[in-house]
Amino acid sequence: MVNLETRLGAHFHAIAQQTAKGHGSLLRSNRSHQMIQPTQATNPLKPEPRATLPKVFAPRLATEIPSFDELPDSALARQSQLVRDPKHPTRPTPLPFSPATFWRKVKDGTFPKPVKLSARITAWRVGDVREWIAAQGAE
Repeated sequence: MVNLETRLGAHFHAIAQQTAKGHGSLLRSNRSHQMIQPTQATNPLKPEPRATLPKVFAPRLATEIPSFDELPDSALARQSQLVRDPKHPTRPTPLPFSPATFWRKVKDGTFPKPVKLSARITAWRVGDVREWIAAQGAE
């Protein structure tokens, strides 16, 4: 009976030789069982590559939202440009409070009135917000 360590050693030695030769493919033996020939490794779960179709649509480019300081006074700014947005926590904002506090101030009338652009889009005039910030610093 052949020792288990000897059989494993021979197996790993054969794998090491195959890898050293650059054969990372499956092996199959011919009918004489004396010669081992490499065959192309294929994945039965991976479909054959298709011819690539031309891209009809150009990829959408992500545009940077301009900084509050770069906007003119006549511009409109949305909430995400005024207070810290949870989706973009690293984006700089001019107001140091949360969205909940922001909306509380709007409701109380202690913050400038918004402009409704549609039923679900609200914005503020940058000039009004800058005046409010200056008034808060003067108090």
